[in-house]
Amino acid sequence: MVLAGHHHYGEAHGDEEDHKRHSQAERVCRGFVILPNGFAVLSGLPISPEPGSTGDHHSAAHAIVTEGDKGHTSGAPPYLLGYTHGEEIVPQEGMLCARIEGGSTLQWTAVGHRGAPAITVESLQGALTYGRQAHAAFALTVRRSRAFVDTAQVRLLARMPHHDQHMPGGHGQTNDPDMQDVVAQSVGQGRYTTPTVDFTMAGPWLFEVHVQLDSKRYKVYFAAYVGVQ
Repeated sequence: MVLAGHHHYGEAHGDEEDHKRHSQAERVCRGFVILPNGFAVLSGLPISPEPGSTGDHHSAAHAIVTEGDKGHTSGAPPYLLGYTHGEEIVPQEGMLCARIEGGSTLQWTAVGHRGAPAITVESLQGALTYGRQAHAAFALTVRRSRAFVDTAQVRLLARMPHHDQHMPGGHGQTNDPDMQDVVAQSVGQGRYTTPTVDFTMAGPWLFEVHVQLDSKRYKVYFAAYVGVQ
């Protein structure tokens, strides 16, 4: 016995559209998208978190922005290449996504372009918080071809790219690599530790790690949510 049914075009088309939207949503970067020019834009997260937020929820009422939408948003600084902070962005070729997992995260894996060393990061003083008595320190483990690297020069920059009204790239006490970066010290086995880092406010922060190996300098990134103490 053969059972024949009729597919309603509207239903099939709706399923296809739902699948497409779901696929796009899965590809959205929830954190910072590093653009090909080196600037970063906050993606898929609210620019101003609710008071008391711990960063463990990722809600944003913004449309997904893809390559076809780029450049159609008015008011965006030219260095953001048409994107605006807070929109849900699907990273394109040449971009990196530094995801934010939540305020309780204590370990991160940095992202970089092809050829960059592999770097894992650990918070040495618990969850990252902002407050009078809040201090942070990090241990970064550098590997290349799975081998520990002990001879690199490692520097850490931290900033809030979405607070860029008066400073392209966003403010932060370690925004200028020539003046206020944090130098990490090698302690062996590919491990580098930073001095104390104090955050100027709560919210999403982007961390840029500069690794000098021989005559080459690499940049890798990780992102974290800084909560209120």
